[in-house]
Amino acid sequence: MAITDFFLWRVSTPTASRQVLKCLLSALEAARDGEDIRDKFRHVLVLRLVPFERHLLTSILELVPPDVRAAAMTSSVPLDLLATHIFFKWSWASAVLRQIHVEFEPDVLQNMHGGKQTVAFDMVKEMLRSRHTRVASDRRYYRMEQLVQDNQDFISHLGEIDADLINVAPHEEDLVLWRMVALLLVHNLDLMREWTGFRTIAGLYSRSKSLQQGLGSQYELATESDDLLNPLLATTFAAALYQELGVHQAVFQSDPTAFPEVDGDPGLGELVRSAKSKLAIDLMTETIDVWDIWIFERLFRLHLSGTQHSPSSFPTQDYLSCPSVSAHWEAVQVELKREGTEATVLFPKKKFDMEAQRPRYEFIQLDQFETIALEYERRIHDKAISTPSTFLPFINWDDLHSVTLQEAQNAIDALGLPTSFFSEGELKILLTPDRSRSSNLLYVNEDLYCRHIQEDYDYPGHFLNEGVLVRCRDLDKTPFAEEMKEFWMVWNDVAVTREQDTGQFLLVETLPGIKARQLKRTSSDSGPIVYFDFKWRHRLELDSQRKNLEALLGENFKPSYCDFLLYIDASQLDLSDARFIGEGSFGRVHCVSWKKPVEVSLDHVEEQAGQVAIKVSHARLNKDFESDAKFFAELATSYQALSGNGNLAGFVRLFGVTKVLVDPDTGDMDLHQGNVLVQTEVKPDDIESYVLISDLGEGKALDPDSASEYAAPEISDGTYTASSDIFAWAQLCIEAIRVSHSRLGWEDGQVRYPKRLMTILETCLSNEPEKRLSAAKLADMIQDVSLEMIREEKASGVEWFLGSYKLPIVAKRLSTSLELSDAWFKSS
Repeated sequence: MAITDFFLWRVSTPTASRQVLKCLLSALEAARDGEDIRDKFRHVLVLRLVPFERHLLTSILELVPPDVRAAAMTSSVPLDLLATHIFFKWSWASAVLRQIHVEFEPDVLQNMHGGKQTVAFDMVKEMLRSRHTRVASDRRYYRMEQLVQDNQDFISHLGEIDADLINVAPHEEDLVLWRMVALLLVHNLDLMREWTGFRTIAGLYSRSKSLQQGLGSQYELATESDDLLNPLLATTFAAALYQELGVHQAVFQSDPTAFPEVDGDPGLGELVRSAKSKLAIDLMTETIDVWDIWIFERLFRLHLSGTQHSPSSFPTQDYLSCPSVSAHWEAVQVELKREGTEATVLFPKKKFDMEAQRPRYEFIQLDQFETIALEYERRIHDKAISTPSTFLPFINWDDLHSVTLQEAQNAIDALGLPTSFFSEGELKILLTPDRSRSSNLLYVNEDLYCRHIQEDYDYPGHFLNEGVLVRCRDLDKTPFAEEMKEFWMVWNDVAVTREQDTGQFLLVETLPGIKARQLKRTSSDSGPIVYFDFKWRHRLELDSQRKNLEALLGENFKPSYCDFLLYIDASQLDLSDARFIGEGSFGRVHCVSWKKPVEVSLDHVEEQAGQVAIKVSHARLNKDFESDAKFFAELATSYQALSGNGNLAGFVRLFGVTKVLVDPDTGDMDLHQGNVLVQTEVKPDDIESYVLISDLGEGKALDPDSASEYAAPEISDGTYTASSDIFAWAQLCIEAIRVSHSRLGWEDGQVRYPKRLMTILETCLSNEPEKRLSAAKLADMIQDVSLEMIREEKASGVEWFLGSYKLPIVAKRLSTSLELSDAWFKSS
C-alpha cells in the first residue's frame, strides 16, 4: 500500500468515520434546536476561512442577486442546518476532524504517542501541514498556524481532553459566508449537485427523503431545492447512517474465525474479508469526496460570467470526437433521477489491470491492506468523469493575440524553459479584462495560491503586455485528454480553443503550468512546489541573482541554472573557521557557518542553514573553464533528479535514491559509506536519523579495489549495470545494521530482523544482476516494510528473521547472536 493510500485508509476506518458522523449529527441537532455546539461538545476546535478564501467567496457574493446576499445576512434554522452540513464537507474541516480523532483514539494515543495528548497533537499538526492526494502534494502551513492561534484554549487543556467530546465549528466571522454557500446550493442545485462534495450532500438528502416516506434505502427520490431547507431531512440521514455504520464497524473489527459458520469454511471466510474490503474502500472514497473553496470559486465564477459555456455553446460533440479524447474516453448518456433530464459522462476505455498492477514479490504475499489499496486504485481509475463542458474553460479564438518568440524571450528565460520548447506562432497573449484573476492561475499549493490572491503576486512568465502569456498547441499531441481526471491537480491552468480557419482544437497552457508539468515529469510530484516556493522566496532578487550567475559563468551560463542555484554573497560565509572535510575529483570540501539572512514566511521564521558544506572547485583554481561548465551541467542533472524531495543541496534520502535509480542514467556508480551522510534530528521522546547520499550523478564508476565490499561481482571485469547500485545499496543496509547490532538484541540474547527486509536484501545481494530487484519494485517493497512496522501494534504481527530461513547471503553477513565479537563481522 502506497504511503498516500495508507494515510487515507488510516483516517477512513469505520471507527474514525463513525466518529465524524457522530460529530456531524450532533452539530445538526444543535443547529436545529438553536443550541450552541459547545453545550454538546466540551472541546470544540474553531476553524476559520483563511484570508484568500474569504476574498474568493466575497468576490462571488458581489456577483449574485441582491436577494441572495440579503438572505445570507440573516440566520435561520433551515439555512444554518444546510450551512453546517456544507461546512463538514469542506476539505479542511473534514481533515482536522478525522486526523484529531485518529490520533486521540485511546489505543493509538497509548501505543503511538505514549499516552501524551501533547505528542498526539504535534502529530495532528504535522499531518495537517501537508495534504497528499493521488496525483499531487499540497502544503498548508499558514492554515495550520491559524488553527493554533484560534484554539489556544483547546491546546491549554491537552492532557485532560475527552476524545469523545472533540468537535469542530466554523468561526463566527465566517457564518455569513457559510450561509451564502448554502443559498447558492439551493438556488443552483442542478448545477452544483454534480460537484465534488456537494454531490454527496444532495444524494444524502434524497436518501433521507426516501427513508422518511418508507421507500427503503435503495430507492432515492429526486432532491428538490426545497428539500435542502427541510430541518427534518437534515438529521434523518445522519442518524440512519450512524446506526448503519455501527453495524459495519462491528463486522470490520471482528475476526472471521470467531464466527462458527465461518470458521473452516473458506467460502464464508472470503465473503467476510470481501465485505471488509468493500467497506474500507467505500469509506476511503467517502473521505476524499470533499470540496475546496478555490475550485468552488472557479466553477461558480465561470458559470456566472458565462466563460463556462453551456453544452449548447461549448462544442461538446466535436470535442469528444477529437482522436486523443475518443481514444481514451467513452461518452455515455446517463438518465438522471430528475425526470426528463440527461447528462453526458465519460468512462475510461482502458480498464484498471489488477494483475499488471499487483506487485509480484518472490517471497512475500500481499496482505489485506495492499489488496484494499489495489481495489481502491481500481475504483478511482474506472470512475467516470462529467463532460468537459462542466469544468473546462473554452476561449474564443478572437481573444488570443499573437506574440513572437523574441518578444516572449524574457518570460521564457525567467522560468528556465528552453526556447526549443516553443514553435513560432504557438505563443499568444490572452487579453481578458472581464475574467477573474484566478481563472487561468496555476494552483501549485495553497500557501503559494494565497499570495496570488491576497498580494497580487505573479509567477515569473505568467503575464506579458497586460495579458496572460499562453502556448496554443494541437490538443491531440498533448497528454491532456488522457489525464483529464487530474484536471484540478495537474492541468488546472489550461483551457481549450478552436483555430478559426481549420476548426482544430488547441490546448491553451500558461508558461508556469508548462514548467510545473515538466518538473513533475523530471523530478516528482512535489518538484513544482519546491521550485515555485524558491521563486517566491527570492522574488525581489531574481534579476540580480540572474546577473550574478551570468557574470560568474559567462558563456557557460544557462537560464535553467536559475532553477536551483542561488548566488550567495561571500560575506555571509564565515571562512575564518572553515574545517576541511575531504577532497574529490572536482574540488575540496570544507564545513563553514552560513550566516543566512532571517526569512519570515507564513508568519513564522524559517529554519536557518547553520553549518553547511562548500566545495572549492579545482576548475576555478586552475582556470579550467571547460571542467567548470561540466561541473555546473552535472549539478543541474543532480538537481533535476533529486529536487522533488526538497533536498536542493545535491543530496537525497536513502529511500529516495531507489526511486531515482529507476532511470539507469541517473545511477550513482560510486555508492559506498564514504559518500553516505547521516543527519540526526532530536525530537521530543525520539531521535530521528536521515541517511543521505552525496555526489549523486557526479561520481565516476566505483573502483572495486577502493570499496570492494560495496562492489557488485560484475564490476570486477569492468562491467557496470543499473543493478550494481542496488547491490551497493543492500550492502550499505547491512553495514548500517551491523553498526547498531549491539542495540538490536532482545531479552533472550537473540537479534531479530524483519523477515521482509531480509528477503529484500537477499535478492538485492544476488551475484547475478538480472535476479536483483528493480529500483521501482525495491522502492515499493521498502515502503511496505516501513508500513508493516508502523501498522503492527508494538510490531507484534511482524515476522522475524532468526537465521532459520533459507537466506544464505544475509545469514553470512548478519549474526543473530549478541555474544559474537566484532571479529565475526570482520571475518564475514
